[in-house]
Amino acid sequence: MGAPIGNNFWTLRKDLTEDGRKLSVKQVKEKLSEYIERCIEDRLYERDWVGKDAIQVERPKMISMTIWGACAWLGIADVTWLEWKKDEKYTSILTRAETIFKAYNVEGASAGFLNQSIIARLEGLTEKSEVKTEVKNNSIPLITWVGEDDPDDLED
Repeated sequence: MGAPIGNNFWTLRKDLTEDGRKLSVKQVKEKLSEYIERCIEDRLYERDWVGKDAIQVERPKMISMTIWGACAWLGIADVTWLEWKKDEKYTSILTRAETIFKAYNVEGASAGFLNQSIIARLEGLTEKSEVKTEVKNNSIPLITWVGEDDPDDLED
């Protein structure tokens, strides 16, 4: 049997963990610290074969820190993270955690320990160039280059 129409029981679960309790700021801080330590200390291993004799080696790989991973560790949904970020009590710790995640991921990718293209996409680190074309009165189109590189410096 479903809940009666018009009830507000669903609001009791808003921003709550799986077992129905809202985490305190202290609990969030402790669990995020655990998550960060786990990502730093644990490693994934890539199996590879090198040399003419195909000797098997295992190369350690970093585990990327993400908001999704932190949410899974905290036992919350990613929308809960966004809601908590609006709450003054949680803003400081969540913003600090996001900064740590970004720094760790970018440093790991720049050192070659994390996939650079995935981290660039996750962190919004993309190079963009736009070319705008405008035609007025059936004349020669006016082309405007918007980007970091000067089009005159580009090689053919």
